[in-house]
Amino acid sequence: MLVFHHRRHLIIIYFDEGFQFRSFNKQFESFSSLQKAKLFALPAPSEFAKNWSQHESVFRDRLLCHRPPDSRGLPLCTLHDAFRRYLITLRKPFSGTSPFAIAALESATQLCLSMGQSFSSKGDDTLAQQSRDNKEHTRILKFDDCVRGILGGFNKSVVLRTSHDLVSDIVDGALSEQGVPLSLREMKAEPGASGDPYMQVVRSYDLAVKTLRDKDDTATQYFLAQGAPMFLFCVSGEFLPD
Repeated sequence: MLVFHHRRHLIIIYFDEGFQFRSFNKQFESFSSLQKAKLFALPAPSEFAKNWSQHESVFRDRLLCHRPPDSRGLPLCTLHDAFRRYLITLRKPFSGTSPFAIAALESATQLCLSMGQSFSSKGDDTLAQQSRDNKEHTRILKFDDCVRGILGGFNKSVVLRTSHDLVSDIVDGALSEQGVPLSLREMKAEPGASGDPYMQVVRSYDLAVKTLRDKDDTATQYFLAQGAPMFLFCVSGEFLPD
């Protein structure tokens, strides 16, 4: 009940306080979420790849990706056991006779022989953006063909859309298990084309985690509870950055 004076009249308003406050709280919660999203908003990954340095004050404490160099967290091997085992395997010589070692050597050879190609075709210079898209698509197909023996097939053009961000994204490739992405990939047709693929995949990871928060299945919730560990890699023309 509200009681107040208006001029010389006493006005009494009765209402269901519980209902009103629940309604106000819900609206305020929605407003707060939108305000927070706006304050900490970052551009879409493709744009972030081009101008990430303009947003350092927003992401440097959130995306610990060594950009700038002091934006870093704990050592990789301490974050999840998968990373620790990966680093151990990386430094351990392969057995020359194991099937995986043979497949890895074949993939490495194929990558060395093919990734240095320009992937250009006649008329590519006439439409710059379409030319880059065509070369990037051709490079992606060739890359997948080269690593087919050591990596599962990447799902291509995976949409990342979430209620926790103002933008959405289509990531070049994702390796998933039970609907949970375990690895994300970004590729550029050539170095310098359309920004930094490393920063693009970092922003895609940010969106992927937010997208997972919208899901409530057991596998996703377990994955998030583990810290959402993912392997991110990018290909910049003929280069595969570490």
